[in-house]
Amino acid sequence: MPKDRSTGEGLLFPLKREHGDFASGKDAPLMKSNINNVLGVKAATPDARWLGEYPWQLDFGAWVDRLRHSNLDTASRDDLSRIAVADGLAKWEPRVRADVSRVGVMRTDDGRATLLNVKFSRNLEDEGASAVDPAETAEVKVG
Repeated sequence: MPKDRSTGEGLLFPLKREHGDFASGKDAPLMKSNINNVLGVKAATPDARWLGEYPWQLDFGAWVDRLRHSNLDTASRDDLSRIAVADGLAKWEPRVRADVSRVGVMRTDDGRATLLNVKFSRNLEDEGASAVDPAETAEVKVG
């Protein structure tokens, strides 16, 4: 019997109302929502210098937002942003395989936010499949 390749169903973030209840989704929309949630939440830094945003799970999220205010040059900041994306998604959304080399890092015109374009596909290794789902893109605004 073939395995079900569904990602399950869950609430979409940011929370919004749909048909009298909170909007839910599955597959690519759910994974995009989860990527937005993970990368958009301020996590505690590895050295515990900064606490996380969610009081019930301080290490949830990624530390991409902390890089906006660093004194690093653009290339170093972009590289560290890609590492933060990879770390956050590997820890909190293992169903996603992000192509870190293709993460686009852009700044808004006023410099107050970072825009990330994350190319991802479903991680099917846990299911024993060698096929890869087609790539999707999630756009995340951090800050």
